Amino acid sequence: MDLTGLADISLQRLRVFVAVVDQGGYSAAGEHLGLAQPSVSYHVHALERALGAELLIYRNRAINITPEGGEAYRAAMVILNEGERLGETIERMRGGQLGRLAVGASIAFEHQFFFDLIIAPYAREHPEVHLSLRFAHSIDLVDGVATGALDMAYVNDWQIPPELEFEHLHTSDLVFLVAPEHSLASKEDITAAEIDEAGLIVAPIETGEVISYHEMLRSSGIRRPRSMIEIDGIQARKLAAQAGLGVLATFAPAYAGDHAMDPLRTLRLSHDTPKIEFGVATRRDRPWTPLMEDLGTRLRSVAAG
Repeated sequence: MDLTGLADISLQRLRVFVAVVDQGGYSAAGEHLGLAQPSVSYHVHALERALGAELLIYRNRAINITPEGGEAYRAAMVILNEGERLGETIERMRGGQLGRLAVGASIAFEHQFFFDLIIAPYAREHPEVHLSLRFAHSIDLVDGVATGALDMAYVNDWQIPPELEFEHLHTSDLVFLVAPEHSLASKEDITAAEIDEAGLIVAPIETGEVISYHEMLRSSGIRRPRSMIEIDGIQARKLAAQAGLGVLATFAPAYAGDHAMDPLRTLRLSHDTPKIEFGVATRRDRPWTPLMEDLGTRLRSVAAG
């Protein structure tokens, strides 16, 4: 068979051929499909021409299937079933029930509250969705969205390039945390000088974020931040704080609740600390998919309290 003839094998012609076999004739197949008999005959003959074989013969006042027709029938059933499955899959993807979603989240949200309030409920509502979640510095996640590696990112607004859209969701406070046994844990009205003297547990930030981070610390009154230890990963820094290695500075949204950082203790400063804007970054040239819309709705709902 000339393989170029495969272009003439459409799902419609396969469907008509199967109907003729199942219904036992052209007229019955036409009634079943809502087609005129000449149209049914045309599709069957076109399929035979494309395959280069006689599929059906009329003998003893009945339609009989040839050996080649039997093979074509079995293959047609597989193709039609797969086509139906594909159609259902696409419909479910359009409905936000199926698919893949790549999401970035600032390391500020690498905490239990983020999973409890956002990720776990979303996963339960979308059990057949493959969710890829990456925690990193916001500037790296923004790059991921820009290059298409990530569909969306939950980040701060420090460095959003013009090709990305940023939807503000909430502010987060800069908080300072220590172990319950730390000498500052039980004190009232902690000063910036006391935090500076105790030493900070910081990330080895090697990007443009370090400038904004130090500006936030200076706004808190810590003019020359003294680093006790540099550790990559918020959970590792949290463990270091629990071990009494210094003060952990991080961002906490209001929806996290009073016990989000347990067992660490939040220091009560004698003055207000700075706030930072967090929201969702997406590409301007790419429309939101249903999966993105659902996650965005959950983020908005949680952020609104």
